Amino acid sequence: MSRFLLGIDAGSTMTKAAVFDRSGREIASSGHRVVIQRPQPGWCEVDPFAAWEAAMAAIRGALDRAGLTGDDIAAVGLSAAMVGIWLVDAEGNALRPGVNWEDSRTQAMLDEKLAADPAFYSAIFQSDGCVMQQGCTLPLFAWLRDHEPDIVERAAHVFSYKDFLRMKLTGRAGADRTEAAVAPGDA
Repeated sequence: MSRFLLGIDAGSTMTKAAVFDRSGREIASSGHRVVIQRPQPGWCEVDPFAAWEAAMAAIRGALDRAGLTGDDIAAVGLSAAMVGIWLVDAEGNALRPGVNWEDSRTQAMLDEKLAADPAFYSAIFQSDGCVMQQGCTLPLFAWLRDHEPDIVERAAHVFSYKDFLRMKLTGRAGADRTEAAVAPGDA
């Protein structure tokens, strides 16, 4: 029976992996830097290939430092920077750079919605308990729909960073309730 657990955390600028024993004691860890791209003012994107490579490097580093292989791992836990948007086609290929939570390209659109309806943010919060911000998934989806419709048309999946990595690790598309719950609004 495999005795170890692997934790992976893909943050905004660093992806980390750590191996733990079943009592929760850290055995080894490793991190790999992720470069944030800012192609325009207010934009914050991550190259999907680089994100995947960073995750693999962190995992390999943690396993190597622990003297283990993947066969020694009983379970994997995965977390990452929340919200943002990662569009993926039916074959699992990213269609464009992933957009990070701190991206502000949707602010003008949100300002227009607030000007048209001063209760805009309150209504969202009252409907689902989530706070809308410029880097949330649905405002970003609406922005991409308006500015990159050809990319949105080809998308089979709308992911967060974590769920992009989850799909790369498992080959399965999906999201957990905690991530889905922070996607307020209606694109």
